[in-house]
Amino acid sequence: MGVYIRAQLVPSSFGGKSSQQRAKIHFRKTTLMLVPIDEVAGDIGATWRTAQSLLHNNHKVVYSDAECASLVSTFCQFFVDKVHRIRDSIAVKLQSTVRRLFTARPYLGLTLSSFRPVTTEEVRRLLSAMPSKSSPLDVLPCSLLKSCSDVFAPVIAKLANLSMQTVKFPASYKQAQVMPLLNKAGLLP
Repeated sequence: MGVYIRAQLVPSSFGGKSSQQRAKIHFRKTTLMLVPIDEVAGDIGATWRTAQSLLHNNHKVVYSDAECASLVSTFCQFFVDKVHRIRDSIAVKLQSTVRRLFTARPYLGLTLSSFRPVTTEEVRRLLSAMPSKSSPLDVLPCSLLKSCSDVFAPVIAKLANLSMQTVKFPASYKQAQVMPLLNKAGLLP
């Protein structure tokens, strides 16, 4: 371990035992990470593979349907509870304040009584601007939809216009899959 001499501990530089222990742990972690990288020194591909395995970049979390349902339920309940707390807090603050009378102002703007038909060019522009992310519920991958926008744009425009004319939107298009990504481990119950 002659390579790591510069990282040796100097007890007088630390104020207490906890600082020494923290420094020892840090030294061990550094050593555990540097030794495998030193072993593959000179081979760039092996160095990158080793770095990735040390950093766990290839670890993908896959949840079962039951786990997804549980995460969604927990996530939903978290926000429902948060809205209730906010609502209760507002109600308490409103009770303690003097109520002012506000007159209702009527809306004076234009009413939306009809839709302008969607054009093929508008759909083509929207398709090209949309991100290439797909959902498991999508029938076609977004990349295919974008690359064949000349074929799909007229069809989508026709479907959108028919939907607005008949005031009907197919129930199958109203489905979504929500996958919450919790950044803090403490948010899970």
